[in-house]
Amino acid sequence: MSTQTQSVIKFIRSQALAELQPSESHLSHFVFRRPHYLQKAVTKLKKERWRLVMMWANDERILEDCSFKVYMLFEPDDNIDQFLLLEYALSRQIASDQEMELSERREFHSYPSLASQYPNAELYEREIAEMFGIFPQKEDPVEITRLAASANRLHDSFGQRLFPLRRTRTRSALAERRQIPPSKAFFHPARLPEGQHITPVGPIHAGVIEAGHFHLYTAGEVIEKATIQLGYKHKGIEKLFETSYTLRNGWRLAQRVSGNASFAHSLAYCRGVESVLDIDIPEVAQCWRGLLLEIERIYNHIHDVSGILHDIAMDIIASQMAQAEESIMLLNQRWFENRLLHEINRPGGIVLPSPVAEDPSAALDEMGGILRNSVRTFLALGQKTLGLPACQHRTIGAGILTKNEAWTYGATGIAARASGILSHDVRRQHPRGVYTDKSLHSYLIASLSSENAIFSLDEDDLKGDVYARLALRIVEVEISYHIIQHIVRKLHKKLEQPTHVGNAAIQERLLHTPAFETGLGYAESARGSVYYWIMKGPHDTIARCKVRGPAVANWFAFPHALSRKTITRKDADGPDIATNILADFPLINKSFNLSYAEHDL
Repeated sequence: MSTQTQSVIKFIRSQALAELQPSESHLSHFVFRRPHYLQKAVTKLKKERWRLVMMWANDERILEDCSFKVYMLFEPDDNIDQFLLLEYALSRQIASDQEMELSERREFHSYPSLASQYPNAELYEREIAEMFGIFPQKEDPVEITRLAASANRLHDSFGQRLFPLRRTRTRSALAERRQIPPSKAFFHPARLPEGQHITPVGPIHAGVIEAGHFHLYTAGEVIEKATIQLGYKHKGIEKLFETSYTLRNGWRLAQRVSGNASFAHSLAYCRGVESVLDIDIPEVAQCWRGLLLEIERIYNHIHDVSGILHDIAMDIIASQMAQAEESIMLLNQRWFENRLLHEINRPGGIVLPSPVAEDPSAALDEMGGILRNSVRTFLALGQKTLGLPACQHRTIGAGILTKNEAWTYGATGIAARASGILSHDVRRQHPRGVYTDKSLHSYLIASLSSENAIFSLDEDDLKGDVYARLALRIVEVEISYHIIQHIVRKLHKKLEQPTHVGNAAIQERLLHTPAFETGLGYAESARGSVYYWIMKGPHDTIARCKVRGPAVANWFAFPHALSRKTITRKDADGPDIATNILADFPLINKSFNLSYAEHDL
């Protein structure tokens, strides 16, 4: 831990009411009760450039302090492996389940708003308002009314005062709730400037794309700004974890949160449970997890690059890349009996399907050969494509998300790294499992350009546009392939070792772990960081499971890549005006590759 990080934690400790001792040494947990001290702590964190990772609430009225809680998770911006969890208990006077009008809610300063310091906190504050019916303290009463009216996931058809994540809202009661038709449109634009109009896109899209409603404010062909309404496919995932799954089988739901990030989500969930139960995972299981996580990253990146090239009418190259992707998916089906790597992760390790379990050495050999051919084909096509004027003309300067915007609005994964925030990678900043290996870790911290690489990328190219996101995906495919080679060499020496701690060990830890213990699990998917915060209930139950996929963060940053902006460059005589036209919208959207399902939990 750096001196600066120690100084920040020391200051937070001086403001907090208490400090809890979680099982993870890299997580500091502080409890606050007074708004003034929490505001001072958040101001300090913003000044020292700590990122707000996520924010969530929990109904803990059955516990000793009988209140709702709001949690805020932060991490430093200097690649230090440290998390800071701030816990704030709401005033007891709003802990009852009475229904209050907005005018009444203003009298209850439930918790201090973070939105003035961290704009991306507004996303989480809306979610907390929808799911729990508790509102942040804001100076302007109109802001509270606006917050209550802006749907994040729950549309008008759910009715008013649903607050589904309160403990008094049982699953059967929610199922019986009468559905009502929407009473108003989602967008209420003020009078538009002369010459400007709104181009609606969605919510129904062509093909198999899920529902999302975009309003593009345009002047001629130029997009001035954009607004987005999601939530059409809200599924109640977090309530399902509490009501229908246990700690031991919750992985079944986690792997279905987002289809093409199935392994990353199930891994983050399992790590969360293992953190709660304080379980050490066999080394060979860590290797398999790292291997399959990188395979998932490779075929997702190949799919995304192919999709971008299809959108710029390079269909022949896109189809050749799609063939490389399909060969990997067929490899998954042959050896792991599922194209999306389902049914493998478990709390306590992994369970290998019978084809791999019977002959793991042959599986690794065949995987190595197919991955080598697919990756080499893809990299050669990618290197050729990025040098074509037709590709550069359509991608360079389109959909710019600046480094400051990426940081301010909480972007993660490719979206953040392509804007210059290279340290924003869970594998680098918070290495766990196989990623703690210094030899393997060197691939992640190495320069983007290497004399041994098939394709190299200068960091100056990471300007946050479509080209940067396209090129970075190609580079990360090669990095993942080198990581896989390293893991395979390790696995060949450990194939006889058990891949799971055993059900008896899990049962013993469940018996000895008290109820309402918490744990944090995370993984780096192809889209970005996935987080699961889990609170254990009595016995094997789940008291709370908070899910934050990368799409949740990136959807909030995405509109800023569409809007007109002024950009000042070091090598330019004056500022540039960055604009996008309507024809750029599908391309920019594809370059982010945002998941609707991951947002509409």
